[in-house]
Amino acid sequence: MGVLGILSAGATANQNIDVDAQGDIPTACASPWLISVTNTTRNDVRNTGAAYGLTTIDIGAPGTSVMSTLPSNAYGNQTGTSMATPHVAGALGLMLSYACPQMIEDYRQHPDSIALIIKDMLLAGADSIASLQNTTVTGGRLNLHKALLQMDNYPCVLTSSLKKKLASQSVISLSYIAPNPASSQIEIAYFIPNDGPAYFEIYDIAGRLALSETLNNGPGFHAHLLSISELESGNYLLLIRQAGQTAKPMKFIKLP
Repeated sequence: MGVLGILSAGATANQNIDVDAQGDIPTACASPWLISVTNTTRNDVRNTGAAYGLTTIDIGAPGTSVMSTLPSNAYGNQTGTSMATPHVAGALGLMLSYACPQMIEDYRQHPDSIALIIKDMLLAGADSIASLQNTTVTGGRLNLHKALLQMDNYPCVLTSSLKKKLASQSVISLSYIAPNPASSQIEIAYFIPNDGPAYFEIYDIAGRLALSETLNNGPGFHAHLLSISELESGNYLLLIRQAGQTAKPMKFIKLP
């Protein structure tokens, strides 16, 4: 799967054992496209019922007393590495949704290599915690915000071939919003097929218009920096309209 660019997150054993010495399936697997996960508590320490390994267990994630679905249409708290690992899998999904067009294009061309870059970025964003030092590869616990910030280190300069590909379409579109989440400003990449003004509109989750701006650019692919510092923290939807066309909206998160 790694050759196809697929990263896997694996839950380690629910035992206080050293996987380096005793082994485990799947977390002792040597695949570079596997992220092995142990269980941390709300006190930011490794759960004593979860395995560790300086060379085999990559990272910790919250997995103690996590609210989950239960049989018979119920909810309740569950504990284990199988509760921690989905946080890592979800983080990878969010990182991919945050990737700029150039990174996505590179992923298509070199899926195995770019997948490893994303893995490294997730691990590099971990928060160092004492109980995972010298017992895991990173010595840290998952930090989603820092993982997304690591994604900003990717060289997201649009190549001429990618610009040409984006500009070959005949309908208005939004290509990306970056960074996302953001606190002060976002870069918007968009394509407009016609002359005349393009109207940007940002709506909050209640459907209220929170911000609008008008830009006058000729047909083609454009990028624009938009200040969002005056918006309150929360989730927003960005639209762009021109000459009766409306691009598919994109979501973004405004940070404090």
